[in-house]
Amino acid sequence: MNKIKPRMYYFDNENSTTKMHQDAEMLKFEAKLATLKKANIELNRKNQRALEDRIEMLNKKDYGPIFANGLNHKTLSEIGFLEKTIILEKAIGLGKIGLKDMQTLFDADSSDEIKLAVMETFSKLKFSDEKEKTEALDYLERVGKYFSGNIYFDGDRASDEIDEAYLKGLSLDWSEGKDAEQMIITSAIVRISEIAEKDDVTRRLLGIFENTGFEQKDNLEDSDKDSDQKNIITKGSMFLNERGELAHSDDKEWYDLRYYERRYIVQLLAEKKSQKGIDYFINYLKESDESTVIYRKEIQELLETDTEYTQKKTMEILGGEKLSDKQIFRFVTLMTDMLGDIAMRDRIDREIIQEKIMGGGERLKNLERVRSFFTPSSDKDAILSLQSFYQNNIHFEDYKVNERMNEKEVALLQSLIGKDEKVLEMGCGTGRLISELAKSGRDISGYDYTQRHVQITKKTLEEKNLPTKVFQGDWHNNALKDESFDTVYSLGRNILHDYSIISQVELFREATRILKDGGKFIFDIPAREKATEEELVKLWKKRRHKEYELENQENSKEETEAELEKWEGEALSEFNGYEKMVLKYGLEMKKRGIDNFRFGAIYDSPDGENFATRYAYSPEDIAQLVQIFGFEISEIKKERLATNENDENLYFVLKKKVIN
Repeated sequence: MNKIKPRMYYFDNENSTTKMHQDAEMLKFEAKLATLKKANIELNRKNQRALEDRIEMLNKKDYGPIFANGLNHKTLSEIGFLEKTIILEKAIGLGKIGLKDMQTLFDADSSDEIKLAVMETFSKLKFSDEKEKTEALDYLERVGKYFSGNIYFDGDRASDEIDEAYLKGLSLDWSEGKDAEQMIITSAIVRISEIAEKDDVTRRLLGIFENTGFEQKDNLEDSDKDSDQKNIITKGSMFLNERGELAHSDDKEWYDLRYYERRYIVQLLAEKKSQKGIDYFINYLKESDESTVIYRKEIQELLETDTEYTQKKTMEILGGEKLSDKQIFRFVTLMTDMLGDIAMRDRIDREIIQEKIMGGGERLKNLERVRSFFTPSSDKDAILSLQSFYQNNIHFEDYKVNERMNEKEVALLQSLIGKDEKVLEMGCGTGRLISELAKSGRDISGYDYTQRHVQITKKTLEEKNLPTKVFQGDWHNNALKDESFDTVYSLGRNILHDYSIISQVELFREATRILKDGGKFIFDIPAREKATEEELVKLWKKRRHKEYELENQENSKEETEAELEKWEGEALSEFNGYEKMVLKYGLEMKKRGIDNFRFGAIYDSPDGENFATRYAYSPEDIAQLVQIFGFEISEIKKERLATNENDENLYFVLKKKVIN
């Protein structure tokens, strides 16, 4: 055992006693640490001996009765992880199970632990010929593609977890499946490297990585021992000139580079902030058939060095040429990663509106096709302008849901608003609420974004001889005086129309500006408690598993899609109407490869034909806006919403804080 070296103390100043005391405490700590290290080493030795003893005991065990009854997921679920792997190895060695049996065990509705045990013993299989070996490798590749699409992949961590599982020799303790999936894909990759020839290993691993959007670490670099980092840097640097710009634009020279050499070049271009580099890769994304997923992160970083330039060049291509779905997908996913789904959609909407003003043509058709990649129901009409939506498409005076809520909402407002208060309705629609409150003699005004609604409301008020001021206005920015109202309200789930954070901030900022200190801001949102991001992750993983099962059956593409749609409908049936819309939107974005979307966005329609993007707020969203703009939540009331979808409405009453 290493001895701790004693320390010498020289009493040459008044602080020496304190220093000696501190060092004495450090000596105690070091002695304790040395003891713990020794104990830990001994514990690991004990664990290793216990593991060896356990393996020896399990190898001597008679598994004849189990083999006689047939191996299945029920049998395997009753024993620990280590014993699962030993049984499978013995069964393979005795010829009790083969490739098809292992596939059946993996594909069955079994635990992640059984799936990992199958993967861990897969390379023990004896293949009758090259055809069966290829079939096994194809299967492993499919497993890798499926599981890597569900998770952020950390290969190093997963390998450590597997090693720890063997050391324990017990059932594994995983949290919500994520760690398990990391282990399964790691194991599948290792099995491929054990079974396949070297060139085939690289091809198959690229197949797994290119099919997914996760960020791998250095798994592929490790699979190719012929290149080291120095060689990568040398080759990559030769591809650029002294100004850090691409010295070659020949695709053949680009393809002659290995993928990680290409990735290094993209990193260099991003560091140099080269517009010529952006030009090259935007054109490359358009022309190349190569999947760019394996260095998508690096290309995105390059494009983000000049986002305005990138947007301009991208929009020129998206609007100027007829592209294939694959090409559109590349640009849409990269641009959405950079801007987010809301900003990207707004950008395309502005371009479409401008083209319509200019008379349309081929560019308009191209942009509308691009936009369909963002709209969950692309066969329906997508609304570009909210004002036009209600001016020309929707007769909101016939909207039955709000009609059925009218009596309760009028009663609610009358109970909350004093008779002497000065009141404003933002988004008064066709006047269903303002006309009722005006009857009680309250000092009330209202405005709406749509001129048609203003005209209808004015006519209703005139017919009832109610002298109430109604005008066209925008709740993000209007000419109303600061602190001029006691109460501001907007019901009918109006605020859902603001689906971007910027417009939501503008709405709440304007409300707090025109309210007096202590004034009330009343609005409503649908409840969506069960529609959470965690729930979306679970649904997406289940959908991927269902898709994986269907792909292994003899179904046509159309039959598979029909089955998936049926499954999705059944899976969403337990949620209310607005929860369904939130989760369905999320699933649609994920199906299209768009990860950077705002959870809570919905694609909604009052008539089933004309659809607009909206946003179903969460309580956390409201809490943040309340805090930012100096409100406090006075009360929240809940009422059943008349949608026949088990929806509930939350009515928020906010109070503007008094600033001393």
